Amino acid sequence: MDEFVAAKVQPFYLKMMGLNATSADPASLAAVRAAASGVTLEQVLRLLHDSWRERVMGAWYSLTFPHEQVGDGLAQSMRTSAGSLTAPALATACVVLGASAAPALRAYIANAPADGSPGFVSAALEHVGGEPVLRAQQQDRDALSGMLAVARVLGEPDPPS
Repeated sequence: MDEFVAAKVQPFYLKMMGLNATSADPASLAAVRAAASGVTLEQVLRLLHDSWRERVMGAWYSLTFPHEQVGDGLAQSMRTSAGSLTAPALATACVVLGASAAPALRAYIANAPADGSPGFVSAALEHVGGEPVLRAQQQDRDALSGMLAVARVLGEPDPPS
């Protein structure tokens, strides 16, 4: 395992995969924010196209970059996500991109495994105003709200010192 993955992925992916991020304590989220500050755009784009653990963290780290820099990589990662371990983080980051993410969310739903993730991604698609492919349930919308709260914590600028 390379040093970057050992430092920026390995310590965090279990707490941030699937819907686990909504249960992460403030100290864990602060540690992810601190780790994100040392991640470059090139590294985020690499993470988004790697295996599932890396994609989870790439999605969260992408929140610290302007949408125009990470949008294409994030959308491609969403389209090719393999399921419920990566799809929630990727869909959450896509929602931050807004309506431009709708095609990637729709493509994921069309090819998604039957693992519960299509409902969550459908809630994300609804949130950005996309034409629904599958009706999201209230539990999916609630889960999305929780994940968006995490995204706000991770994506907000550091306070001035």
